[in-house]
Amino acid sequence: MLSILIFLLLISLVFFLFNNISSLDVKICKELSKDGVNCNEIVFIDNNNDLVFFKDENNLRYAKVNDELSLVKVGTGILDLNEFPPDDPLLWKASDTLLWGLSTEEVQSILITGDNDMQPNKIRYQGVWLWYHAYDDEVKLPVLLNAYDKDGILIYGKE
Repeated sequence: MLSILIFLLLISLVFFLFNNISSLDVKICKELSKDGVNCNEIVFIDNNNDLVFFKDENNLRYAKVNDELSLVKVGTGILDLNEFPPDDPLLWKASDTLLWGLSTEEVQSILITGDNDMQPNKIRYQGVWLWYHAYDDEVKLPVLLNAYDKDGILIYGKE
């Protein structure tokens, strides 16, 4: 009897968590649509950087949001996988508040140099790694980037 009760509680907890995650995704997409942005699916939420990665009908996009993930503070940018050249291990770009790049499996670590040295965050998306670093203000250019393979050998950038 106790095991049945525990099982039912676990099922209820999973259902509750799934509903809350789903409703959070819907809430964020509704907020984005208020700014005229088409949001079909939330891909990843980075609470530490107040970033939301989402899909529209064709692209992966991102938006800066407030701490409650309810109001878009900054416009959105487009991360176009079609720009990723198949013969290069890395594509890197800067928008006003985000440095981002796409890489193959060959790239194991990245070091961004500029005002401070930092390692960007990464998530897996459609067979490639999406690397990113968010800025509170604008990205201060120039920014130098070095990418390394699993043995620590430089494969992109300059030492």
